[in-house]
Amino acid sequence: MRKVVKKLLVIAMVLMMSIGALAGCGSKDEGTKASESYKVGVVVYDNTDLQQQAINKYLTEHIGPAFNVEFIISDAIKDSNGEISFLENCASKGAKGIMAYYTVTDPQILANKCKELGLYYILGAANPGEKDLEAFKSNELMLGGIGPKNGDYDASYEMAKAFLEDGARDIAMATGGKDMGVQMFIDRFNGVQDAIKDFEASNSGEKVNLTEFAGFPSDAWFAQQAQVIASNPDAIIASFSGEFLWVQPLTEAGKAGEIKLGTLSSLNDVTAKAFEENKLHFLGGIYPQMTGLNFAVLYNAMSGHAEEFKDNGNPVNLEVNIINVKSADDMKKWMEVINAEVPPYSADDIKKVCKAYNEKATYEDLVELTEASGYEDIVARRAAE
Repeated sequence: MRKVVKKLLVIAMVLMMSIGALAGCGSKDEGTKASESYKVGVVVYDNTDLQQQAINKYLTEHIGPAFNVEFIISDAIKDSNGEISFLENCASKGAKGIMAYYTVTDPQILANKCKELGLYYILGAANPGEKDLEAFKSNELMLGGIGPKNGDYDASYEMAKAFLEDGARDIAMATGGKDMGVQMFIDRFNGVQDAIKDFEASNSGEKVNLTEFAGFPSDAWFAQQAQVIASNPDAIIASFSGEFLWVQPLTEAGKAGEIKLGTLSSLNDVTAKAFEENKLHFLGGIYPQMTGLNFAVLYNAMSGHAEEFKDNGNPVNLEVNIINVKSADDMKKWMEVINAEVPPYSADDIKKVCKAYNEKATYEDLVELTEASGYEDIVARRAAE
């Protein structure tokens, strides 16, 4: 009898171990997909920029540990040779993907290089243009991008419109790289110009003077800036970095707050302080954690689900809202959600649209999460937890 019982116990233990082993194999397979480590290169124009610093921190301190991803962040990329060299360096270090917050290389050359190196590539905070899409379609490794598709134009239009409705009739604009043919700055200028045209068309007899000066900070640029401030316009629109390049000169001239200031930049502590002190009056920008959406597309590709997260086989080209901030109160509420312990797009939010973590995740889920980028969406998402 004892032998029978002992034999039965042995059989039972073997069965339990077998079942456990099978269960362990299943969970290990799923866990391997979710916990496999990756390296991702990050192409950057300027690591001293506050928004880029915030993006880098979000990636390395929040996203990286949650997804077992090491981010290789570039130094300042100034030309195509530097960009291509960085991609080659990333590939040599075992990177499987690239997130690009800046690019100066012809899209077809870029696509060919990524194919040669076996690197998945996604724009970090922008939409692919027509030339990009044409080049990207020929290479399954080129994933597209998510960003404020018409954000530069729309934000500039709304900024100029707000100043015009507030009584501004003499506007100065620093146009950045418009005259160099940089599309981003062309769009920003066109937004201001069209807002003025529409205002004059709907307000008979009203005429608006627009003074523009191009280029980037240099001795000549700063000299012209001083002349603009001295001319005492009603409003100044800075197509880049207004919180750094205009607040202090206006303050020193005793005109901060008197001359309305708007800029296209980022939602950060410096812009928040400028709003609080009534030295900045309109801001168009995005928050850094929006880029988690782009990471989701890249992670799905690296983990074997590239085709499932494309737009009918085409590179992703999804739009997020640009944030137009018009007051210190607006800025304060945004900074509260941006600086919260759980970010607007948390690692858990991103995992829900990554197949390795959620086998039911679909491209449509990604679209839905992308569309939920507004303030009310973030508050509702956090409240539902």
